[in-house]
Amino acid sequence: MSEAETIARSQLINLATWLTGLGRYWKRGILVVTDVTLLSLSMWLALSLRYGKWFVTPTYELGLLMASAPLIAVITFFYFGIYRVVTRFMGGRTLNKIALAMTLSILIWSLLVFMTGVS
Repeated sequence: MSEAETIARSQLINLATWLTGLGRYWKRGILVVTDVTLLSLSMWLALSLRYGKWFVTPTYELGLLMASAPLIAVITFFYFGIYRVVTRFMGGRTLNKIALAMTLSILIWSLLVFMTGVS
């Protein structure tokens, strides 16, 4: 193993030790911020790929609609207890809960898009 790999491995171990030492509410907060960030980024990248250029929301209403998607997902995750389960343990039932929560959040957001008439 090279010196750079050894340093990187040591830093990852230090990060993992620090994260495991945090309280559960801090861990859940980190999960929520990470989810909102990654969901927002993935939605923006998907629209950019769809239109073949960097996507910029043409209207304020569309921007609000896009911002609502990650928030709906996070609220749905809290409702199903995903963040509580993920910070404790993860098994087969958890994966089913995550799939159900994602499906429900997509359905809610799709209904919101349909009701606003944005295409």
